[in-house]
Amino acid sequence: MDEIYKRRSIRSFKDEIVEDKDIEAIIKAGMNAPSAKNNEPWQFIVVKDKDTLFHLSTIKLYGKMLKEAACAIVLVAKPKMIFWQQDMAACCENMLLEATHLDLGSCWCGVKPLEREEERLRDFFSVPDDYYIFGLVALGYADEEKDYNNKFDKSLIHYETW
Repeated sequence: MDEIYKRRSIRSFKDEIVEDKDIEAIIKAGMNAPSAKNNEPWQFIVVKDKDTLFHLSTIKLYGKMLKEAACAIVLVAKPKMIFWQQDMAACCENMLLEATHLDLGSCWCGVKPLEREEERLRDFFSVPDDYYIFGLVALGYADEEKDYNNKFDKSLIHYETW
């Protein structure tokens, strides 16, 4: 699966629209991630409005790329059990891989556990208090190229014991 190796965090985007069918394919990939006891805690807010994306870039620490993105997907969770963060991470990774498969650039912007940032985003999007904002994914057509960097390091593998 080449997407695992091709995927890079893209922070510079072309001024091109991402089609709704591609956004839905990315969210579908996220919804098909594994989750503990099949709880599937995820919900999504799709943001395409340029003013809103600019505002997000001012709220989100290290989120300057959001003002250039064609869209962003906010990953929201209603925790039903203790493993919701792992569920959301698997969901997010599936979304990033699908974006790469569709030749889109993406960047995962984590929110949880940054409580002040999460509170500002929750207020901005009117997210109920019993939901958490896990993170955002910036999406668009990449305006930068990043080479494949093989990160495999056999010395990090241990068998049977340390």
